[in-house]
Amino acid sequence: MLSNSIINLFSNHRDPKKQDRPNTLNKTQIIKLLRESVSPDRELSNLQEEICQALQELEAQGEILASKGNYYCIAPPTLLANSREDVAGVRFRGDRAYLSVAHERLNSRNQNRDEVKIHPRIRTFDRIQAKLDPIGIRLLTAEDLIQCLPSPQKPPEYVLRCPTTFPDSSDGELFGYEPVPNTLQEDRWQPVIVSQVSTLADPSILKLSKDRYHRNDRYFYWKGNKVYELDRDVAVLAMFDKDRKTNFPLRVIWHTSEGKLDLGDIYLPLAYMRYLWQLSVETEQYRVRFVPAMSRSLIEPVFQRLGCLRR
Repeated sequence: MLSNSIINLFSNHRDPKKQDRPNTLNKTQIIKLLRESVSPDRELSNLQEEICQALQELEAQGEILASKGNYYCIAPPTLLANSREDVAGVRFRGDRAYLSVAHERLNSRNQNRDEVKIHPRIRTFDRIQAKLDPIGIRLLTAEDLIQCLPSPQKPPEYVLRCPTTFPDSSDGELFGYEPVPNTLQEDRWQPVIVSQVSTLADPSILKLSKDRYHRNDRYFYWKGNKVYELDRDVAVLAMFDKDRKTNFPLRVIWHTSEGKLDLGDIYLPLAYMRYLWQLSVETEQYRVRFVPAMSRSLIEPVFQRLGCLRR
């Protein structure tokens, strides 16, 4: 599986002098290294697109970290429990160099050392944490994660320190975000002509798209006749803030009784994605997650925080 290949690539790519430090790789290096390692009979024509998609998903899952310039690194090792009372099965996330030692420290029950769902013989949260802290592995719960979720808001003033200019129109197509009742998130982006930006509402959230896959979208904020570039998460939080203030909330497909969560039509801040991935498992459908019964009550507060409704 491509995702596992990427995780292993990052986990094994370490500083030769300081093996405890994984190195960063840029997207070009990642694609080159994965091309060299795939099976000879693997179809390569769509490999780059698949790698880009896998990187986005792994970042959302909290398995890798991304920075400007398309640089990526494996995330710090973390174990995730549903709650302090439920530690029968904890999920490992991040640097796989620590996975085997996590099994060892927790005396996992007759498991292979490469399994990410660990069943420790130790049955209390505090004792597990005491075993993991000395080796640099965090232990977190779903409740810990939700407390850290950022609230929707306009871009804070410290983000708007340095005005910039719009890229050349040849770099992509410009869109403005306008909430409209009963529409999907993607349909709220309306085409904008760069020369007419000054006629837009102040402030406005803008997006420059280079292709239909939105792999390298860039986000901007028009305020006070100046334009500022935004990080993706800052822009997405501003979008949810605008949805809420215009009273045109997005609707999410969430079937509580079935545990089916469909995120195919919505982009969420990465912290929210990581939280939801912790509580759910993948299905055969892209970005459709199955939420076990014990975790379903934790889903609704996430979308309430974002101001979304269920459909």
